[in-house]
Amino acid sequence: MPETATAKPASAAHELPTGAIFDPVPTALDTEIPSERRIMALLNGEGLTVESVESKVGPSVILYAVKLAEGADPRKVERFIPALSLALGKTARYAGIMGDRVGIEVARKTRRTVPLSRFATGDARGDLSFPIGESVSGLLDGDLASMPHLLVAGTTGSGKSTFVLSMLASLLMQHTPDQLKLVMVDPKQVELSAFADLPHLMRPIATDSNDAIAALRDVVAVMGVRYSTFKDAGVQNLSDYNAQNAPMGRIVVVVDELADLMIQAGKVIEPLIVRLAQLGRAAGVHLVLATQRPDRKTFTPLIVSNIPARVVFAVQSHHDSIVALGRTGAELLTGKGDGLLLTVGMREPERFQSPFIKPVELQRLVTWWTGKYPVAPEPVLEDPADTVEPDPAAAALRKQLDDGYVPPWKKQRPSLVATGALTPDEVLADAGFTPAVVDALSEVLADRIAALTVAKIHDQLGGTRP
Repeated sequence: MPETATAKPASAAHELPTGAIFDPVPTALDTEIPSERRIMALLNGEGLTVESVESKVGPSVILYAVKLAEGADPRKVERFIPALSLALGKTARYAGIMGDRVGIEVARKTRRTVPLSRFATGDARGDLSFPIGESVSGLLDGDLASMPHLLVAGTTGSGKSTFVLSMLASLLMQHTPDQLKLVMVDPKQVELSAFADLPHLMRPIATDSNDAIAALRDVVAVMGVRYSTFKDAGVQNLSDYNAQNAPMGRIVVVVDELADLMIQAGKVIEPLIVRLAQLGRAAGVHLVLATQRPDRKTFTPLIVSNIPARVVFAVQSHHDSIVALGRTGAELLTGKGDGLLLTVGMREPERFQSPFIKPVELQRLVTWWTGKYPVAPEPVLEDPADTVEPDPAAAALRKQLDDGYVPPWKKQRPSLVATGALTPDEVLADAGFTPAVVDALSEVLADRIAALTVAKIHDQLGGTRP
């Protein structure tokens, strides 16, 4: 199926927005001071022999790397975490074993904001690189093309929606509408509304379950056509095809609240998501599924097993953390962008502070693109082979119905046949069937009515149906 392309001026073919859309960020000194000696004293007071404590300061937490004496059990450190939180008056979390040390994360007194402008770049890199946030080790980037799909979870106020907006803004800074197509599903109708006029949209933003099903089916259809194209071209994936032919853009499907869709139409939505997750990578189709209720009815085993990359913000319970992250720990996050990243190859999740973009900056970015591509894109149709010319008789009847016409078969209730008011032949003839059709169907209809009448009598008498 040929994919529709947005009409564009020739001068805008490869032009990308610059960092000028972001507000200047004043530099400020980080005054947070680690407490290595106090951590060591508290651990020694619990009977743990600590040789040294090193620290790294991040935007939302301080990571303490504790080196225990030889033979000490690191599991005792994990058991001591609740008492450590109480003693420090701050949320502490066990960060796992780090080489020959044990990690402990302690929340900062004051959180440092991480502006998206620290990551943003106008260089088109050809992949789907986006900022994840800032950890104690520095800036953290991800690549949706290699992930190749992402689950995002977090309760209200955790920073989940801000993370999704920042990710989309970063992708828009790097890719033209020819290089990137977006399919958005927003049941809340407010989270992604800022992108409504974006030229990158493959179709209008879906706001209910029916629109979402139609959107996902469109993407499945496009994916199927791409695989047929790859087969004819003798290639296996999008990168190989683009190296030899006119490039196809990547498609990113963003669902802001998956739980709402799964409640309304889970039996239809889940197979579509699983199919895209299993086959989408080679075709350049990528999923970003976000929810604030990460239970097993939303992140089903099939969805979770096919999407190993996770970004999890604060959740309500350790049960939600296990479903979303595969382990506990997310219930101890402090909210407002404090998150955990877990991808394939990572032994332990990495903690980070997600980037933040102001609403006015996001509006500038969208306005920049709509100024370059003023014509809104038309929705992508499914395979043209599925488009059938309307039947003239059906079109005429539809026009009559729109004008208030009531056909004979709606005027006469079928019960009139059973009572003898009309014969089956009269009903069929009055409905507009030809004499040949009436002769063929009248006998069948009469036999059916007789069978129903006998069955009703037997039911009333309490007998067994013949």
